[in-house]
Amino acid sequence: MKKILISLIILIFSTQLIVAQNLRRANNLFEKRAYVDAAELYLAEEFKTQEINEKLGDCYFFNNKMQEAAKWYGITIKMYENKIDPIYFYRYSQALKGINKFDEADKWLKTYNEKKNIASESSNSTLQYFEALNKNIKRPYIVQPLSINSTGSDFGVATFGNKIVFASTRNNGPNYDWNNQPYLDLFQADVNSENNISNITAFSESINTKMHESNAVFTADGKTMYFTRNNFIDGKKGKDENKITHLKIYKAQLINNIWTNITELPFNSNNYSTEHPALSADDKKLYFASDMPGSLGSFDIYVVDINADGTYTTPKNLGSTVNTPQREQFPYVSSKNILYFASDGHIGLGGLDIFKSEINGDKYSEPINLSNVINSSADDFAFIIDEENETGYFASNRKGGMGDDDIYSFTQTKQYFIEGFVQNKTSLDLLPGALVTLFDDK
Repeated sequence: MKKILISLIILIFSTQLIVAQNLRRANNLFEKRAYVDAAELYLAEEFKTQEINEKLGDCYFFNNKMQEAAKWYGITIKMYENKIDPIYFYRYSQALKGINKFDEADKWLKTYNEKKNIASESSNSTLQYFEALNKNIKRPYIVQPLSINSTGSDFGVATFGNKIVFASTRNNGPNYDWNNQPYLDLFQADVNSENNISNITAFSESINTKMHESNAVFTADGKTMYFTRNNFIDGKKGKDENKITHLKIYKAQLINNIWTNITELPFNSNNYSTEHPALSADDKKLYFASDMPGSLGSFDIYVVDINADGTYTTPKNLGSTVNTPQREQFPYVSSKNILYFASDGHIGLGGLDIFKSEINGDKYSEPINLSNVINSSADDFAFIIDEENETGYFASNRKGGMGDDDIYSFTQTKQYFIEGFVQNKTSLDLLPGALVTLFDDK
């Protein structure tokens, strides 16, 4: 009997030790943002604490698995509503929007705003807000996915001469811990006069590395580019004190058809991210997203002036009209000096929505949601537009796509007005109820 008791104690102790080791490993993976692997270990825990439930929700939320995120946030709030950080009310509302439960999402967003003393942008419900918004949209966009999308992630289109350049995980390199997908590289494709896209090739061996490269932008003369890359020091990942590898913006110059002089910008840091560069139409200002100290939210949009000697002014936050306590990313400035950006802090359909704000000197107009003619209840981002031809591209992880993120093209519908009479050719009698069809050149 004594031997059985000792064996039982050893078994219980060993089991507890294994459980503790697995939890430590899961927490370590979570802190390193290896969310897919962390979720597997958290799910294996038989007795789930408040912290485990919260982190399970986060693992799915940060990988856009909103059905699962809503499940675990819902469990957490039901059990610990009076104990949790208010951020979980916000994330729960976003996850609910992601699965089209807008009324319930509005309820928890209201709770979050009350907890944080944040004034709501609208007294209407989400659906009422968009119904009113759509009444003012007279020329909606026609949206369709590109044929070049892969089964991974494709996003971040930039125009470069008669080509587009975009980021993709279609390479076969090592996987990234966050989502177990390959690292991003830049690719290019030809675009003809009919906007057909073909001939996809890797962009440049001097730009692409074994790290992430994404979100390129080019000066008007095509001789300078800015792009996003992982912190990359002496051929290895650069990490902060928490072993997190942040993102940085790099600059490159085209000399003899080779991209060279690749340097990181002076306002980068090993301790925060700078990402998603965008140029003003005159190439004199550089906009970007960052979570640097002083940001209002997790990511804000900043701007610097590019001086004649190639130096930069101190980054300036665009302020609370554009930025919120949540995420603002993927800026783009059009030829008409309109700032387009993605945000999940302004009122939207769920995840990142695309907004626009008119730039007037150092001031920015109240952002306007591009509505559900562009946005969905998933993430919609990386919007660019050719306003003269009323065409452009954006990315989304909405349902029905080929991969985790897909590139979509859009064009605005054309409106025609016809005035006249439909008459019998011989008698000239009017022909009421006649069907009139107008054909364009296509």
